[in-house]
Amino acid sequence: AKLALRADISGIHAPLSATLAGNWLSAQFDLDFATPTPTLTLRLAASDLALDALARDVPVLQGLEGSLKGIDLHLDGRGDTADAVLRDLEMRLAMTGAQVSYHHTNAASPLAFTVDALQLEARRGEQLHGSAQASLLGKETQLSLRAGTLPGMLRERAMPLELELAQARASLRVEGVFSPAEATRDTVWGFALQARNAGDLARWLPVAPQSGLPLALRGQVRVSPNLWFLEQTALELGRSRLRIDARRTRNSERPLTTARVRSTLIDVPQLSTLLVRAGVPARAGARLDAPILADAIDLADADLDLDLQRVLLGRTELVDVVMAARTREGRLLPSRAKGKLAGAPFSALVEVDASDTIPSAKLDLSSRDIDVGALLRTLGVAEDIDARAENLQLALHARGNSLRELAANTAFELRLAGGSLSLPGAAQRPAAEILMHEAIVDAAAGQPVRMRLNGALEQTPVSLQLSTASFADFAGDKTRVPLAMEVLAAGTRLSLDGEVVLPLGSAGQLTFAVSGERLDTLNDLARVELPAWGPWSLRGPIRITPVGYEVQELTLDVGQSRLS
Repeated sequence: AKLALRADISGIHAPLSATLAGNWLSAQFDLDFATPTPTLTLRLAASDLALDALARDVPVLQGLEGSLKGIDLHLDGRGDTADAVLRDLEMRLAMTGAQVSYHHTNAASPLAFTVDALQLEARRGEQLHGSAQASLLGKETQLSLRAGTLPGMLRERAMPLELELAQARASLRVEGVFSPAEATRDTVWGFALQARNAGDLARWLPVAPQSGLPLALRGQVRVSPNLWFLEQTALELGRSRLRIDARRTRNSERPLTTARVRSTLIDVPQLSTLLVRAGVPARAGARLDAPILADAIDLADADLDLDLQRVLLGRTELVDVVMAARTREGRLLPSRAKGKLAGAPFSALVEVDASDTIPSAKLDLSSRDIDVGALLRTLGVAEDIDARAENLQLALHARGNSLRELAANTAFELRLAGGSLSLPGAAQRPAAEILMHEAIVDAAAGQPVRMRLNGALEQTPVSLQLSTASFADFAGDKTRVPLAMEVLAAGTRLSLDGEVVLPLGSAGQLTFAVSGERLDTLNDLARVELPAWGPWSLRGPIRITPVGYEVQELTLDVGQSRLS
């Protein structure tokens, strides 16, 4: 450093030149007594700064890398005392040609940006304001800034700040009080983020660049030592609307987050487009094998209160969902939920363990007066089956780190009591309606799905047994699954055996067989007087089509007689 100091009756003048971490700096300090009111002027200039070297020596700059073409700072004030000079102080700052990368210790990757030109100015008695033309993550960005008065900021060691970043299709506005020197001071930051398309934020958020959902997020963050609050926060994403209030505190050695989430509408099919990469269709197998979690995760300890008015699930919806959830040490503890599914009230108990390398989940759900046919259509399992149940009990246990693993390791039992089951006939007309006493649908992990039903057809007792593919086959990319069904009623046995196309009822090729000891046992069901002939049987292939059934080469045996 070189300092040349000259002092006389007219004032003090001190030019300075120096190098700091290899960077050249020049400064000029002037205190002029020749004017009626003493004047203080300070000017600092530097060019071709290497930020890497500065960051190593200046703690507040740690994490910065890059270069700065030029910076020019000008301060001046007038007054008879230091306090008077401070009240009169004004500032001008100009910066050009910044190419900067900032890597925070907790960030996965550095943030790169360039600043073509930045101007800051605080005239006497006025607020600090400024603007900049920059490029952030490869996109042109306009920055505007407004803060408090310069004397106020220097006295209070805190700076009220309004900052706005604007790109062609997205903007972020932040306002609050910045006080880096006072770690114990409470601060409140308001924020508002808007994007015409959520995909425009793909470099910042884990969303697909092709997503066209408009996004708006606004609220405020209040920060205290070891404590923060997220208050009055509203998220609008496409048609979905959420309000969030949360706080984070310390519970023993682990932080605890308490949050309340309220929503008038969540459109799940629309939100799913956030994760779809249009134009890059992945193989179905690749999608099934993609890991749900990259590794075991330690869910933060949290108490979550959910209140969701309406959740769209494609062809059905959840209504008035209320859930109190608690996570501890990577596990969602048994948490209760209630609401309406497909118009029917339900209650559920949910448990998830994501702390292991292979996550697991349990679900116990009960409902009453539920449209089972609507659920089957929603899941894409069956299109033409109409069924209702007075009571429903579901127990499900799944384990796996991909959709394929989950499907292969899912065990469940579904119990239905009361209600009816209508089987379709030609031209979408019901062929038969069975009153259900009890039905059980279950499957062990990796095993075929089975159904056992006891009920009545008209006034005649009937039992039905059905076996088909495993849960993994339904959840995977198979389009055809095996089907074997047997029905016993009125001394008659009916069976179907073969292969059907998903969803069930759309198409299939089966072998049909029905037999009994005597025809007249079917009088009540057929509503006619049949002869007491027997034994009898009817068998042959049957093909299911979208509009009905096709039967060919049927063989009817009655006693010693045969009809083809």
